[in-house]
Order: sequence, then C-alpha cells, then structure tokens
Amino acid sequence: MDSSPVSCKWVKPQGPPRGFDFDVTKAEQIFDLLLKEKQLKVPEGHKIPTAQELNGKPYCKWHNTFTHTTNDCRVWRQQIQMAIEQGRLIFSQYAMKVDTHPFPPLTWWSALTLGGASQVSRSASTCVDLTGDGKLGYGFTSADELEEVDIGPGDKPRPTFISKKLDPHLRSQMIALLKEYPDCFAWDYTEMPGLDRSIIEHRLPLKKGFRPFQQRARQMKAEILEEVKKEIEKMLAAGFIRPCRYAEWISSIVPVEKKDGRWRVAIDFRDLNRATPKDEYPMPVAETLINAAAGHKVLSFMDGNAGYNQIFMAPEDIHKTAFRVPGAVGLFEYVVMTFGLKNAGATYQRAMNYIFHDLIGKLVEIYIDDVVVKSVSMEGHLDDLRRILDRTRKFGLRMNPKKCAFGVTAGQFLGFLVHEQGIDIGLKSQEAVRTMQPPTTKKELQRLISKINFVRRFISNLSGRIEPFMSLVKIKSDDEFHWGQQQALTRLSGI
Repeated sequence: MDSSPVSCKWVKPQGPPRGFDFDVTKAEQIFDLLLKEKQLKVPEGHKIPTAQELNGKPYCKWHNTFTHTTNDCRVWRQQIQMAIEQGRLIFSQYAMKVDTHPFPPLTWWSALTLGGASQVSRSASTCVDLTGDGKLGYGFTSADELEEVDIGPGDKPRPTFISKKLDPHLRSQMIALLKEYPDCFAWDYTEMPGLDRSIIEHRLPLKKGFRPFQQRARQMKAEILEEVKKEIEKMLAAGFIRPCRYAEWISSIVPVEKKDGRWRVAIDFRDLNRATPKDEYPMPVAETLINAAAGHKVLSFMDGNAGYNQIFMAPEDIHKTAFRVPGAVGLFEYVVMTFGLKNAGATYQRAMNYIFHDLIGKLVEIYIDDVVVKSVSMEGHLDDLRRILDRTRKFGLRMNPKKCAFGVTAGQFLGFLVHEQGIDIGLKSQEAVRTMQPPTTKKELQRLISKINFVRRFISNLSGRIEPFMSLVKIKSDDEFHWGQQQALTRLSGI
C-alpha cells in the first residue's frame, strides 16, 4: 500500500509524561484511522456496533468487549506504542506516517484480526512446528526438542535443558555460559540460602476482631504419611521449618502430589488467611506479559526453585504458620514463606520487581516465579541471559534447573505458546475447548464459561457467542437448570 503520510494530529500533548509517545485519549481514533487505511482487519462476519447501538455503553474495538472503551484499553495502547518504538508507526506534529503495515501478519498475536480471532494462530503453524507437546523440563510445553546437559563441575550430576535446535557453536557457548553460573540454580533444598531479609520478608498482620484458631487433627493413609514424613525431614534439614511449642494458630496438612511424582506438603491456611488483610501490591497483567514475550526469535524459560521458600517469614509472624503432622510426628512452624499463605504471590512479585526492576520489559518478563528471557537474536540472547544470571547471583536467587529450558524458539508462558510469529493456544487448552461437555448445573456452566474466557483472545465476538448462555447464569439456585444451547456450544468448540 501507499506509505505516504496520513493526516493526523494526535501527537503526545504537552504536559507531564504518561509513558506513551501519542495522545492516549485518541487511541480509538487511531484505531479507526488504521482500519480505514486497511492496516487492521475485522474478522469475517463481524460488525463493530454503531454509537446508536452502543447507546453510551463502553466498548473496546480491539478486544471486541463491552467491559471498557478503546481509549482505556491498556493492551491497545501498548500495541500502538510498540509499533512506534519499532519504527512502523510514525507520528509527527502534522502527520502520522504509516510505514507499510504497522501490524503485519505473522508478527504479533492476532495483529490483523480484531478481538484476537487469531489469523496468526491459523497460519503460524506453517512457520513454527507446534504439533508436538514436548516438555520443557517438568513444567513447560515447547516446540523444540530438548537436550539434557550437565552444567556442574563434575563431582555430581547438575542437569538442565537446552534446545536441540542450537547449532554446535552456539550450543557450546550456551553450555559454557550456564557452567559459569551453577550457583544460580538449586537441585536440592539445601542449596537455597534465601533472599536477604533487607530485600523482603513476608508478614502476616491480623484484622481486628479475629482470634487464633486451631484446626482439628486430620488422618491420612499410611503410604502417604511416609512420603509426608520424608518431605518434613527435607524441610527440617533445609531450615524451612522448625519444631514449635505452645502454638495459638494451628493448621493441618493437605498433601498434594506434584507432576514429577514427589509430594508437596500443602497447608490448609484458610482460617489464618481469613484473618489476614489483602496486600494490594499491583500484580502484572498476564495478557500484557504474554504480548511482550511474543515476537522474539530466542527465548529462555526459568522457574524459581521452591520459589516462595526463598523468602523468610518476619520473625514476629513465624508462630502463626504452625501446623501439625499426624502419626506422632509433631508440631512445626515455617521459617520461610510457603504456598497457601495469603499475599504470598504479591510478596514474591515485589521481590522479583526489586531484583530485576530495570530489566523487566526489556530483557525479561516475570510473573511471580515464571521467568522468560527474550531476545531478537541468538548472539544477543547469550548476552541478555548473562545479565539476568548476574542479577540472579547478586541477590542469591535460585532457579529450578529441572523446569528451565534455554535457547528455545517457542515455549509455554502463562498458559499460552509464545514464539516469534505470535501466540498460540496450548494443545491442552485446544483439547479442553474441543471436548467441552454440556453443563448440567449452573456451577458447571460457570466453569465452562471460565474455560472459554481463558482463550477469549482467539475467539471473535465472544460476548455474542456466549450470549445464549447468560440467561442460565442468572437463574436462582432453587430454579431448575435446563440446558438448551447445544448448538451454540458446538459452534464454539469447533472454532
């Protein structure tokens, strides 16, 4: 198309900086202009409602949803800003120049398709092989076949994973780099020193009016109890827990089997959590992180090893974490933060933001303990990875090498496959949508809508497609549930 400047006056207004190089109050007008110039494409059969049809209701043209306006859409603002920073969308005082397609196909997620109907997803498979559901360590899904490598000094195995697609020269460079930083990983609890208390501590303040509560003792099967005892011994040896006496708050164990066959000692902290106020620390927006991770040639995925256990409890709050173990094992309390405690995610995110604050959004994206290092080239990726590992070493953070994969072209991040061409639905999510069963109760319907909503970016006009279901969501608990929308459900599962 003609790349001559398109008349536009929406440069950033004078005044305090707002984080964008354009007037965010004109985001919808920019959308309309790009749509008019055929730089954006509306999904086939979809019609943007008119102002009369909206009748004052908020509507986002990018997401095709009625929850917010296009001007308020943070994701659309970020798409515009990314196009400006990459030189594909140029604003001046007098005109806006569109340099070819600012949102070209096979570059960003659903970039040419309004509301995430995923034109990218349907065509990207010709460029990236995503048919295999291979594992990155124990926790991820990858398009690359992985190779286990030993990065230890040789005294005992120190395995982690790298892509098999790396050429021999880059493979040797990657292994050499990882061998420089074995202290950034932990293969065992005892290799985790924990973050310094001056950086972060987890606190458990109590709301007024709540008294200490002691849960009833619970029983468990003998074979599970043996596994729990082993885990308790490991945590005692690592210094994660310690015996306690005269506890006021006492919680019970809920053993959970992990994907690798080991058992996690989860604690039922529901009573303690009800008495704890919520930490309003702002968490990252998952969609923004996924968008930012996509579009890069090389990715490395890392996962915090027993991440929460790397943060110490505030000394005055340790006694509140007391839990009992059946079978005459005893009563213990956590010295470190553990899963199940209220605000644990916010505390961990606060620590990660502190450690990587100047690298987030540039070299790395982080959601709690999920870390992805992103680069546009393999050579640059080695330098980026070195900077991340240097920072990891500086603050004593430890990653789980069994859940790491380095130098891959695509991998699973927050439930989606991200790669250079954009974003795809994970195979498990695809299968879950294809095999959706008709709900028989209101609760099952709510779970069904939640599953569909998870992949909403790939379904155009989602609100219109699920509208037949909404009348059933509004029924009262004592009303009869009658499912009569199988045709609409079949159309959804076939997308």
